[in-house]
Amino acid sequence: MKKMIIRGGRPLYGEIKISGFKNAALPLLYASVLAADVSVIGNVPRILDVFRTLEILESMGAIARFVDGNTVLCDTRFVRPCSSPDGLVRKLRASAYLLGAELARFGKTRAAIPGGCSIGRRPLDLHLAAFRTLGAEVRESEDAIGATAPSGLHGGEIVFGKVSVGATVNAILAAVGARGETILRGVAREPHITDLCDYLTACGAAISGVGSDCLRIRGGLPLHGATYALMPDMIEAGTFLCACGAAGGEICLRGAKAEHLSLLCTTLREMGMEIRCAPQQICASRPGPLAPFSLVAEPYPGFPTDMHPQFAALATGIPGCSRIRETVFPDRFRYVGELRRLGATIEARDGEVMINGGSSLHPGCVFATDLRAGAAEVIAALSIPGETVIRDAEILERGYDALPGKLRALGVPVIAEF
Repeated sequence: MKKMIIRGGRPLYGEIKISGFKNAALPLLYASVLAADVSVIGNVPRILDVFRTLEILESMGAIARFVDGNTVLCDTRFVRPCSSPDGLVRKLRASAYLLGAELARFGKTRAAIPGGCSIGRRPLDLHLAAFRTLGAEVRESEDAIGATAPSGLHGGEIVFGKVSVGATVNAILAAVGARGETILRGVAREPHITDLCDYLTACGAAISGVGSDCLRIRGGLPLHGATYALMPDMIEAGTFLCACGAAGGEICLRGAKAEHLSLLCTTLREMGMEIRCAPQQICASRPGPLAPFSLVAEPYPGFPTDMHPQFAALATGIPGCSRIRETVFPDRFRYVGELRRLGATIEARDGEVMINGGSSLHPGCVFATDLRAGAAEVIAALSIPGETVIRDAEILERGYDALPGKLRALGVPVIAEF
């Protein structure tokens, strides 16, 4: 999708289904390498990052493909280690999870330096330190990372001085394949970490403490494939809630789970939105003007960094000064210049963005600089009468399943050019 043209300025009405969670799908697909068997994974979003991941796995000898709607079959019995294609790996941050999965299963790994969205420095030092603690010898170059465990991986104690979702995933994968017990302290607690642990448990792994900041893993057990369904995408749901806040109207999000979005829903209620939660559905409306807010983006259960740009876009239409402090990715502000193109009064300084909202935005042309920046631009466009063009919109396909169609289902005229 080269660009999206959104004709905004009208309220949203209708119901859509929330897709499976991108941030859960990618770790699970790479974890299937460790299982060395056939897994059937349901509720997988049909997004670009998933298709690229499946292509990586198939190039390594797996059978990894959609077989029915949102169901993926992964047969990883015949995966060849250290064979991942550099070009594709460099397009995906999550391809770093190949390192932990290969190291645990084969005792060796090699992959190109992973890519991903440009949202600031995202070093792999915590990942590699975890591997070393479990007995791996790590080699780094400008282009690739390799590691071997000549005597096999062994259990150990890993203490994360900084919360890192990616390092937590890789440490879990490596520990599942290591002999003996591994204790992981200071781990990320995001719901998709729980999803990964639940999948690995279904495959035969022994993991305790799931959902807390301390995991105990008894590694080296024989694994097998599993049938598993992914959690719904809490960030997609949050994005559409912000869209309703910006444009007005009333929407229902089928499949969304309120327990994953409690802080976000509380924040929106405090701002003046009506949020109604059922076991498998969240409905939202904007009965009147919203109030400005102040947030800190931080690790779960704090306010999610992946919702920071969307809330900034929502704030552009709220009279008064709103602030968001970013503590996870302090350089995550490339969207700011794009919102200014649409007339927003917004400034980023010292890890914080300040939005003086309430002034009318105007139609324009913006560029999706990263996945969540693109989502922020969509939210802003929905509030603007007239046509707003979002270029480089392919990046939205990395994380949002059928976004133009879902917007149309809510009454938004959208043209997607491919």
